[in-house]
Amino acid sequence: MNTRTSSELRNLFIMARGRVIFMYDQLVSLISTIGFPIAVSIYLLIRFENKIDLLVKSIEDLREDISAVIKNQEKK
Repeated sequence: MNTRTSSELRNLFIMARGRVIFMYDQLVSLISTIGFPIAVSIYLLIRFENKIDLLVKSIEDLREDISAVIKNQEKK
């Protein structure tokens, strides 16, 4: 099992949407400043934003597909 030293842990990055958001030290500082529940809420908002964007895109694609089917049915 590969164990990490504390200096390696300090260099870990928290990734969200392909960008570096916080380094480990900043994350610990954020949690101690604003509290764990708020830090988790921020993390979840960032994660859900990406999922919501994907859902919006899927709904737009579905709307276009339904419009194409309706136009095709009207031509028959």
